[in-house]
Amino acid sequence: MRKYHFKTMDSTSSYLKNNYEKYDSMTFISTDFQTKGHGRNNRKWISKDGENLLFSILIKDNDLLEKYDVISLYSAVCIYNVLRDLGLNNVMIKWPNDVFVNDKKIAGILLEIISCGSNMQALVLGVGINVNSNSFEEEMLNTPTSVSLKFSKGILLLSSKET
Repeated sequence: MRKYHFKTMDSTSSYLKNNYEKYDSMTFISTDFQTKGHGRNNRKWISKDGENLLFSILIKDNDLLEKYDVISLYSAVCIYNVLRDLGLNNVMIKWPNDVFVNDKKIAGILLEIISCGSNMQALVLGVGINVNSNSFEEEMLNTPTSVSLKFSKGILLLSSKET
């Protein structure tokens, strides 16, 4: 897996969708800040600079592309397990793409298919996890929360070298 980290970009998913031909399968793109983060139905994913995990993974492997319909659920289960391992209670998966803690959204998952005609070329798995956000300025469809709000302390985020 190749990993690239950017200080700022419009959206990790949009970047991979627009540049998928340049990268191998399982390329990981992360950023500290997205200017146009988005979820399903073009809903905004708002995150303050450096507070949360924002990343996308490019999938080109044919075996995985054939199973694309379970990738979102599998990703949600992985996030669920990590949050439970951290000690968070009342974690639940809201199908098809959200993870909640105490009925508040803590993570979102977005799958975007890249196709040529009826042939799937690639899949972009985008993930946003609220880690250190202590306040949310805009009204959102689902009330958000973060890992740090649940623990009442900040969590150290380690980022890769910026590209």
